[in-house]
Amino acid sequence: MRKLLLIILLISPVLILFSQESNKGLVLEIPLIKTELNQKKYSGLSKIDEINSVKYSTGINVGYSWRIPLPLNIKFEIRPGVFLSDLDLFGVNLGIYLRGNIIHPVFANLGIKTHYNFGFEDSHISWGQKSQSGFYFNPVLSLGMPITNKFSIMIGYSYYLEKNWRESWSSDYLTPNYFETTEKLKWYLFLGIEINNLL
Repeated sequence: MRKLLLIILLISPVLILFSQESNKGLVLEIPLIKTELNQKKYSGLSKIDEINSVKYSTGINVGYSWRIPLPLNIKFEIRPGVFLSDLDLFGVNLGIYLRGNIIHPVFANLGIKTHYNFGFEDSHISWGQKSQSGFYFNPVLSLGMPITNKFSIMIGYSYYLEKNWRESWSSDYLTPNYFETTEKLKWYLFLGIEINNLL
């Protein structure tokens, strides 16, 4: 996490000081995150069942965008932010993108987002759960369209390169059965709004 904060602290002032034509804005994104679960049921030392299923999570990503004009009507964008969700997904982000118009007025963003997950662990006498802290890297593709001079809407897709995320276990005192569950982050779709030209 110190490395990510150091990157943000070093790059942000450079962008502000040396980019007189830069555009700034607040970006709010609401993702729908797909996770895959694998649950194994044991009786004693023997596995007696295994179930695979899909879950979805959500939250809100709040980012601040600096966009620097480049040649060929392309902009370089850096976007630090924070992801607010349940404690297992809570963390900070740093996105780096290239933005360009594809068909006026529609624009596209292509880049990579680095999410640092703080991680969370909780347990009781009969169960436990732990989400992994660390960096998750996500290629991102999004399309957007200005609604007014200040507001744009966006839709996008991202795929997790690092997948392992959460593990849990539980036991049943009345039987010799216990369960182990692993969850993997797969991808997310998001809707977003961009509020431009903020100080």
